Amino acid sequence: MIHLENIVDVFNEKKKYMEELLNNSPFDQEKWYRFQMKKINSRLPRCQEGIPDSRVPDFIPDNWQIEFLDAVDKQQSIIIVSLTASG
Repeated sequence: MIHLENIVDVFNEKKKYMEELLNNSPFDQEKWYRFQMKKINSRLPRCQEGIPDSRVPDFIPDNWQIEFLDAVDKQQSIIIVSLTASG
């Protein structure tokens, strides 16, 4: 589980480097997220290593996805809040 209060503001940490990549043009947060989703989404690192699970043979789910599957199997209600592109 990821606690939102512990998340570092990655945008502000990486903004300088992204501006250098784009010839020092102004780079706001929305453009940064759009750039990630349109240009490099398949190359972004996963937040955590996946764990194989027989319920989803076509991909390796992250821990939060396994917790979701467990809740579904137990017929429990669940709300998922996750980062963009986290599955």
